[in-house]
Amino acid sequence: MHRYLKIAILIALSGFLLWGGLIGCGSEEDEEAEPVVKDLQNYLYYFEQIAENERDIAASFESVTGEKYTDDETMHQELVENTLPKTEALLDDLRLMEFATPEVQQLHESYISGWENQKEGFQLYIEAVEEQDQNITEQGNQSLDKGSQKIEQVIQELNQMMEEYNLEA
Repeated sequence: MHRYLKIAILIALSGFLLWGGLIGCGSEEDEEAEPVVKDLQNYLYYFEQIAENERDIAASFESVTGEKYTDDETMHQELVENTLPKTEALLDDLRLMEFATPEVQQLHESYISGWENQKEGFQLYIEAVEEQDQNITEQGNQSLDKGSQKIEQVIQELNQMMEEYNLEA
């Protein structure tokens, strides 16, 4: 599987988690868990709100990399005009979100960190094209991989929390 398709898969998974979280219901017996359950449901709702932005970012990046790569000028233009600005806008939106419980807030901060790594990777790709430096491209790949791993970890932790609080996925 192409390494950059991971991001698209993660985005699809986040949409699935949202659907599952909204139809699930917490146990009434577990009243102390209620604030976390509500926060998780709010978090999943926000995931749905940003999912289209995430898909747009992935589509933009994938349109000029891998098998779809045509030339450096086209890649540079797409990254500068679309991929990076959309990533910055997504990060702005993510940074505005705050959650009441430390468990969900910490999860969200990890998600932001993953997207910050993605942004850094896109910036490094732009620099690599401008400098014509393959080493910078490799640094960009490492940053993108690190970001994807963090995002994947958040989704795994979100699944665990949903299970722990009896939310159906």
